[in-house]
Amino acid sequence: MKVNLGDKSPYFNVKDVENNLQFPYSADGKYKLLTFFRHAGCPPCNLRLHYLIGNKEILDKHNIEVLCVFESSRENILDHLSQHGKIPYSIISDRDRELYNLYNVKPSL
Repeated sequence: MKVNLGDKSPYFNVKDVENNLQFPYSADGKYKLLTFFRHAGCPPCNLRLHYLIGNKEILDKHNIEVLCVFESSRENILDHLSQHGKIPYSIISDRDRELYNLYNVKPSL
């Protein structure tokens, strides 16, 4: 499925690595930015996550909540992402690529 500007996001409900239930819609009116990453040890992905963390104030100002999806196990995510300290965003483990498939996100080199 191709997602276009103005389309409603496909629905999902999954638990993040902190065991909190996550949805594509927000009850408090915030926008949700769903970001897909490769595995948790991917250097460019970690750089992008660091960039998002550094811009949290701007994202908060614009009422944007970030959901980060990694195709790694919870344990792998917690191990590799600990270098960032406390991450202010929800991190979702999607080792089976269910969300990737729901949003038609394809693997790339």
